Amino acid sequence: MLTDAEKRELDALQAKAELSDEEKARLEVLKAKAGEDPPDGNDEKVFSEAYVKGLRTESAKYRTKAREAEEKLARFDGIDPAEHLKLLELKKQQETQKLEEEGQWEKLKTQLVENHTKEKEKFEAERVAFDSKIEGLEAELSNTILGHEIAVAAGTAQAINPKLVEITLKSMNMATVEQGEDGTRVIKVLNDDGETARIDPRTGDPMTVLQLLEDMKQSKEYAHLFAGGKPGAGSNTNFFRDGQIENPWKTETRNLTKQAEIFKADLALAKRLRAEAGK
Repeated sequence: MLTDAEKRELDALQAKAELSDEEKARLEVLKAKAGEDPPDGNDEKVFSEAYVKGLRTESAKYRTKAREAEEKLARFDGIDPAEHLKLLELKKQQETQKLEEEGQWEKLKTQLVENHTKEKEKFEAERVAFDSKIEGLEAELSNTILGHEIAVAAGTAQAINPKLVEITLKSMNMATVEQGEDGTRVIKVLNDDGETARIDPRTGDPMTVLQLLEDMKQSKEYAHLFAGGKPGAGSNTNFFRDGQIENPWKTETRNLTKQAEIFKADLALAKRLRAEAGK
């Protein structure tokens, strides 16, 4: 009995006007399978050579397929199919677990990098803030050391108002504090360029703050700041002009901070400077 596919094949072959030898042989096989007599019309059911050849061809094909199937099955001799399926499933699970672990490692690595970056940025910000604070403290310490040295020297030099002397020296950048490689701080009296150390011509050594004040005490511009200064020097205010301390009450050099400092240090001088500025 023919299958549906074989029936369609039989119909297609019968509908063709011309058939090849192979197609004729196939047609004979399909007809025989369908229960029809071979086309020679003999009652003894004698099959034609083409019919027999077709059967042989079909048989050879099936034998070839059977041999190939046997060869494939031979590779599985001694293998338990159920055990093989179990091993395949285990392999699949292991591969899946490996991928998951790799994914987790990548995620962990990303987190580590992000955390490291955040910590580094935080540390850098703290370092900058710390450096800024240290710089401010260093400046404050140097200013305090210089102020103390000026105050001591001003007392020795009989300054009328030590605070005004300190304002004068700092405003005109006459002295500064430098820190050596060993961390010690040294007070350095400066030349007019505001950078190089001033040398005392009497000793050949770097000038001290006290020596600077003694020289100022003998000068026309600063003698009024000290007791025993030159007569009439106290009325001289030239040191507030020509690149020295500017008169903070004048319009072109107005400085409220300096006004307050001078008021606090020397009220009489403040009044004279205001009058000179026409205030």
